[in-house]
Amino acid sequence: MSPSLKIRTESLHIYLGNNEQLGALFESSCAPAINFAERFTLAIIHGAELVTDHKTGLMWPVYESEQPMDYDALEKHVAGLRLGSFADWRTPTAEERESIRDLSRCKPALFEPLKSRSNDWEWTCTPCAWSKDDAGVPSAFWQVDGYYGYLNYDYRDGKAFARPCRFVARAGQ
Repeated sequence: MSPSLKIRTESLHIYLGNNEQLGALFESSCAPAINFAERFTLAIIHGAELVTDHKTGLMWPVYESEQPMDYDALEKHVAGLRLGSFADWRTPTAEERESIRDLSRCKPALFEPLKSRSNDWEWTCTPCAWSKDDAGVPSAFWQVDGYYGYLNYDYRDGKAFARPCRFVARAGQ
């Protein structure tokens, strides 16, 4: 894979090949050297494979849940979850889940070392603003597709996988 540069409106995402390509790109552009391998740390904690994203300060399980579930089952699943001896897991917001989405990849559209068994839809806790009833209860939530990285919605009785997260700390904090 050759180096490429993708620019979004609010942030810069750089997807590069090996270290030789990285050095050549920065040498030619006079940009400072950056070690992209330091963004994620993979650790096995009490038998759970967990990834810490030092950019966002979030910890993620390497894989999504084994089975898809509706939104009410998701809330119960995450509330009772204990991974790596941690019990403070929660469903990510759409923005948080998109932070681990790598649009230069598919099957899964995730940054390494995160993986997917299903490459299917994963829930977020971000409600669709148009879906709230008179009492303000949302009937639909945003989801992120593991195959291509699409963002879409489904109603709370639909099925998708859980990929919970927990806040650890951002680098430098």
